[in-house]
Amino acid sequence: MEAGLVSYWIDDVIADRVRETRRQQTHTEDDNISISTQERDGNQVVLRLTHLQGAFLMLILGHGIGCVAFILEYIFRGPN
Repeated sequence: MEAGLVSYWIDDVIADRVRETRRQQTHTEDDNISISTQERDGNQVVLRLTHLQGAFLMLILGHGIGCVAFILEYIFRGPN
């Protein structure tokens, strides 16, 4: 009875090989490659906190404005 183990193992071996190939490529390339160069070459870019910093700042700003609006509404209109 086959439970798909062979296909799982084959996929796992392929994924390991791809990871190892990517690891070797990153070690052989210069570490100072800019993101724009990587995007032009079609390579995948690992998103880091610096890439998402603007989105987090907008989220925090929106939450802050919402809290201020809620507090002002509560003060001027009361709990009713």
